Amino acid sequence: MKTSSVSLEPFKYRGFISYAREDEAFAEWLQTSLEHYRIPRRLVGRDTPEGKVPRRLYPIYRDKAETSASADLGAAIRNALHESHSLFVVCSPSAAGSKWVNEEIRTFKELGRESKIFALIASGEPESFGGANSELECFPAALRFGIRADGQIDQTRPAAEPLAADIRTGRDSRANARLRLIAGAIGVPFDELKRRDRRRRRFQAAAWGLATAVLLACFVGVWAWQQQKVQRQRRDADAGRLAAQANLARNESAALLERSALLAIESTRLAPSLENESALRATLGLLAKPVFKIPHDDSVVAVVFSPKGRYLATASGDASRVFEAASGKGLSRLAFGEQVHTVSFSPDERYVAAGSADGTARVFEAANGKEVWRVAVKEYDPRIGGEVGDDVEDVTFSPDGHYVASASGHTARVFEALSGKEVSRLTFQGSVDAVAFSPDGRYVAAAGSWDNTARVFDAANGREISRLTFGDEVRSVAFSPDGRYAAAGSDDDSARVFEALSGKEVSRLTFQDSVDAVAFSPDGRYVAAGGRDSTARVFEAASGRELSRLSFQDRVGAVAFSPNGRYVAAGSADGTARAFDAASGKEVSRLIFQAPVGAVAFSPDGRHVAAGSEDKTLRVFEPVAEGTSRLTVRGLVERVAFSPDWRYVAVGTANGLAQVFRAADGIEVSRLKLQANAVAFSPDGHHLAAGSDDGTLSVFDPLNGNEVSRFTLKDPQEEGRFPVLAVAFSRDSRYVAAGRWDGTARVFQAVNGREVLRLDMQDPQEEARIAVGAVAFSPDSRYVAVGVMDGTARVFEALSGKEVSRLRFQDRVGAVTFSPDGNYVGAGSLDGTARVFGALNGKEISRLNFQARVGAVAFSPDGRQMAAGSEDHTVRLLDVIGGKEVSRFSLEGSVEAVAFSPDGRDLASAAAGMQEIIVARDPIHHQDLIDEACDRLTRNLTEEEWRRFLPLEKYRKTCPNRREPD
Repeated sequence: MKTSSVSLEPFKYRGFISYAREDEAFAEWLQTSLEHYRIPRRLVGRDTPEGKVPRRLYPIYRDKAETSASADLGAAIRNALHESHSLFVVCSPSAAGSKWVNEEIRTFKELGRESKIFALIASGEPESFGGANSELECFPAALRFGIRADGQIDQTRPAAEPLAADIRTGRDSRANARLRLIAGAIGVPFDELKRRDRRRRRFQAAAWGLATAVLLACFVGVWAWQQQKVQRQRRDADAGRLAAQANLARNESAALLERSALLAIESTRLAPSLENESALRATLGLLAKPVFKIPHDDSVVAVVFSPKGRYLATASGDASRVFEAASGKGLSRLAFGEQVHTVSFSPDERYVAAGSADGTARVFEAANGKEVWRVAVKEYDPRIGGEVGDDVEDVTFSPDGHYVASASGHTARVFEALSGKEVSRLTFQGSVDAVAFSPDGRYVAAAGSWDNTARVFDAANGREISRLTFGDEVRSVAFSPDGRYAAAGSDDDSARVFEALSGKEVSRLTFQDSVDAVAFSPDGRYVAAGGRDSTARVFEAASGRELSRLSFQDRVGAVAFSPNGRYVAAGSADGTARAFDAASGKEVSRLIFQAPVGAVAFSPDGRHVAAGSEDKTLRVFEPVAEGTSRLTVRGLVERVAFSPDWRYVAVGTANGLAQVFRAADGIEVSRLKLQANAVAFSPDGHHLAAGSDDGTLSVFDPLNGNEVSRFTLKDPQEEGRFPVLAVAFSRDSRYVAAGRWDGTARVFQAVNGREVLRLDMQDPQEEARIAVGAVAFSPDSRYVAVGVMDGTARVFEALSGKEVSRLRFQDRVGAVTFSPDGNYVGAGSLDGTARVFGALNGKEISRLNFQARVGAVAFSPDGRQMAAGSEDHTVRLLDVIGGKEVSRFSLEGSVEAVAFSPDGRDLASAAAGMQEIIVARDPIHHQDLIDEACDRLTRNLTEEEWRRFLPLEKYRKTCPNRREPD
């Protein structure tokens, strides 16, 4: 059909874009590129075969509606084609197969504008129709062929090849493709357009360069600040969200404790805050520190430490194995025919007894696994008129190691430990599940499950001594340490204590479901029990009064007391082994397994717990975090002080004792009979000063309790003696300062008690004197700070006694300390504030608000932070200059002492509980806290967890040195 040149002017649209719906993204880009391009100024208005060159090719028509449901193009499309100067075809295999793209091209050709058709090759291969790759043909048939006089496509007459731009990979750039199409549409050679476009861009770049540089200089700072602010806000928001999710995970499920720690770590890394630090510390407070893990071939159903703690034995699958307790190194293995249910060490650690489902009880040498003897435990079965074997459910050595007791079938039996010769037996009316020797070895307690009895019999002859009948099957039994009582747990939902010799019930505790495990505390006062109601409980043996409980998420099948009786370890079907405080029920540690935990045991020194699980592992962990200890004190705690090297803690009590303990394990080192209201170590740690109620001040050796000097702070004219409420050493240990109830602070020579300074706190407006509750020397000993019960903290010159400064509080001040450079004084008050003020001017620098009395303050070695401890059970760190709280620790009691480590990385704190001091050592810096958490974790977040909780962050291992979860 005849074509002719057509001017741009009469047309409504500069162009029409024809495309298949699959190529909509290319079409959208093409429309935007054509419409937004400004034609170089020197070309605008030039006469070309296409008419005068416009400033822009605008507008470009692109149909955005779906036409596939229509029978034809429709009037709107036809009108748009008629009113368009050019046709731009997005070519692809989809376009080649599109009825509507072909129809739009045919219609446009029918208008006589074949020369005004331009192709944009987006995908496929042009001119490949009819060949081996026909499916890749991207030119529609209407583009490849001409049309007849009737307007239909004539496939016998190839059309002239259209001007085409190719944006396929490795072909034209999109910028060149745009210029190529525009050049064709306005009738300008491509090279000229490209040259002028390049020239214009250079000119524009030069013209705008300086302006851009100036604007950039003006706005880059603002933009950067805004971007940082936005990014910081986003990271803060993400960090807050992760911290909340960490808390939720910790409280939601026992199995999510490690996830909680990992989320808290990632939150801290995004944006450190009190919220995420508290979440991490709370989780770290529960996360047990693993010592080692030993894989087994089957479920680990029993675990026991040897009496001296050198070995560990397990029952797993058809074998019993022995390991070194310190390293987990395997020593020996004894194979059975079927499942091994139980293991027990001889008192001398030489032998291990084990019982199996193969009907045998065996004894073997712990060191090499050599079998010493075995007994096939058989019983007469009237149904077959002969003997049959039965599972050996429990075995245990007598305390002297001479005998082994077993529970199997309907009998409890006693054998000679070295020969396996049967000594005695007691027959029940049902199966026997558990046995235990009395501490003197004379008696055996046995749990008869089917006949609902717990019985005690004579080990030597099998004579029954006593029995207690329950309402259902009896699952477990244990003797008290003094042998007077036995405890048993039953399916009748009770744990009971009865007299061993009479069978008389002494007490019981009722559960909501069966009780599967019982254990006496080392002192015999308490019984721990684990039940299918998902609780582990501790109750008084004498009364049955419940002392504490810890809730799990599934049945508790194993319990054990620590050697000191302070903690209980429990294993649960919820996949956790946990340790909790026997007195309060507070959980102190948790180790997560992949399956139920059915066996737990404390090491003889109490430092480790071994736990066996159905996930085929034995794991050993520290039940109490390193650096945490409990000190048993004798009376009401008055004051607590740390030695400079952190190795010792001194405690002054109201019952007439000053005690010194090792901080690491709570062992008492020395004591002095003195009702100590105040205690303080000398800076070299060689001496301890203690002030008492009777007005005396004593200095003694903290390691042996030998008194170095003692002197009475009393004037000749005084009637009675005034208590000493505070003491402090000078930096060189030559002097001791003491604060007294009589309103004076005095400084003495430490060796002979000679008074060298007296400061009187009497209020000029009143006759009464005001007690001094705190004293401290400046690092250079030039000044003395005092805390006064009139609500002031004051600083005096040590030589003259002249007051230098004071800061007023709302209530009495009970703690003062100098910063390492002596420029600041920190003070804590009954008004619930800890404050920092200038030592020489009394100007307040910063403060922290608590919910109760602040009784302890200490500066970090670099003086940048101050720690303060309160009766509200928290220790908080204050940025001295900024005044911002930077960290917070929660403890179990009123905080009476705080101290930084010499390197400033850790903080020690002492909290007073009931008849005890809880000493904790915590890392301060976030990275140290993270490192501590990673040291306890056994896995990283999975990629699925990462996508769920950190979708905008690239996946990384939170703890790179930890392995991935199994």
